[in-house]
Amino acid sequence: MKRLFLITTMLLVATATLFAQKEERAYVRKANRLYEDSSYVQSEVMYRKALDVNGKSPVAHYNLGNTLFRDGKYDEAAEEYKKAIDNETDKALLSKAYYNMGAALQKQQKYGECIDAYKNALRNDPANADAKYNLTKALMMMQQQQQQNQQDQQQKQQQQEQEQQQNKNNNSNDNNQSDKQEEQNQENNQPASPQNQNEEMSKENAEQMLQAIMEDEKRVNEEVQQRINRATGHDLENNW
Repeated sequence: MKRLFLITTMLLVATATLFAQKEERAYVRKANRLYEDSSYVQSEVMYRKALDVNGKSPVAHYNLGNTLFRDGKYDEAAEEYKKAIDNETDKALLSKAYYNMGAALQKQQKYGECIDAYKNALRNDPANADAKYNLTKALMMMQQQQQQNQQDQQQKQQQQEQEQQQNKNNNSNDNNQSDKQEEQNQENNQPASPQNQNEEMSKENAEQMLQAIMEDEKRVNEEVQQRINRATGHDLENNW
């Protein structure tokens, strides 16, 4: 009697598992059709229903990530790809999940994290050409970002130094008798001294040099951007 009870229990569990798997696959298939029709909101609902049946389904997590990516929800998409990775063992599928997670992170300009994701995609599938292209692109964009941050920091520092020097000059001029002489010369319509003319010329030359430097930096940035645009792969791997 006890043996019969155990067999019956095992059969019920197996039946429930098969029913759940069938229900999960049905939701995923319906969601995939909606995804192909670009109905991302509806497909998201179906993938989440599949996950209600099986919260560890790597297929549902991965495909839900693609749906969220297409809907511009890159942060949420990256989380779904991570969940798919945590529940998948097939190297080819892991490579696709890591690749798509890298694409979602790259959209958020999280270059350090997306570079790691692309490297993991290549570790699982060294032949993943798109991962190679996008890894190159991400490395270039991170370098450009670092250069831009460095330039911004230098410009901020230069601006602070100029303001400090200006304040220092203003304080010094308050007690400088030459200012009074300059005011008197202006009232008498006398021409500025040669020293002041030289100072004005030096300022003009400095502004010209600064403008030339900025134009050169702009040209370099445009060349880098052109190289980035040439190094591009597909944005996403297809649904599972």
